[in-house]
Amino acid sequence: MDNLKTFLNNVPLKAKIGAAVALVLVVAILLVITVASNQTEPQSDTLVNVENFEDTTTVPDGYKAVIESSIGDMIRSNSGLSTLEFNDATIRDGTYKETINGDDRSANFIVDIESLHYSFAVNVSWVDKKNSLKDPNVVITCPHYLDVIYTDKKCIAQSPRTQLERYLPHYGKVRGVKYAVNFQQVVDSSYLRIEIPACNDPALIEEAKTDVKKWLKSIYLDPNDYEIGSINTCRESNGTFEQNRIIYHTGCGGDNSYYCRCSSAELAERFWQCNDYESECD
Repeated sequence: MDNLKTFLNNVPLKAKIGAAVALVLVVAILLVITVASNQTEPQSDTLVNVENFEDTTTVPDGYKAVIESSIGDMIRSNSGLSTLEFNDATIRDGTYKETINGDDRSANFIVDIESLHYSFAVNVSWVDKKNSLKDPNVVITCPHYLDVIYTDKKCIAQSPRTQLERYLPHYGKVRGVKYAVNFQQVVDSSYLRIEIPACNDPALIEEAKTDVKKWLKSIYLDPNDYEIGSINTCRESNGTFEQNRIIYHTGCGGDNSYYCRCSSAELAERFWQCNDYESECD
């Protein structure tokens, strides 16, 4: 111990300062490397490995970790599964589609996890240049109902309202009477409203509700996730009921929506997503 003290006392001051500066620099470099590693390799307690990613896509390798981490986080938060590893995630054959527009690239595909019976629709976009992975643009959603293969599990990538929005407005018919169904125009509401000229036949409204529930099941959504209401578009005139013909205007606004108005001036103007459905007004 005395020898060490003697040695240190004999070391010039400049050498001591140089050694201290070098030590600080080494620690700083190690911290930078650690932070950079954490930013480029997203971490998730639920580890998902898309085993055929490199063989199926031309998406930059750096995006693979982002996609796997996003899916892993969804599984962990919705299913209570953590610190588990799923190595059977695969991109479904025939689903990979890529779009090229100059330097801009985008790809869509479906990832299936057989062990969990979960599927995820993935959209990823990037710029075909160096250093383009700073802000990966990855969106995970539910597959279209025509692409659903696991019918025993609810999709966990989107809320019930968001899952259904792509299929609305919906039009159906019960006992030859046409009806329309859409969300009540309330933000974050899962309230569905049926519009039907039921006139003096309230049982027709209940039949329409039953028909809507069957339709929801046919696109693999749970009717219990939605509240279904109705509005009778008939009005009484001179003791009799008249059916109000619904007129759908096809002129779309900049927000991809348009207004429809019933022939009765007493009925309020209603808001619909843009959909050319004039044939349903005949």
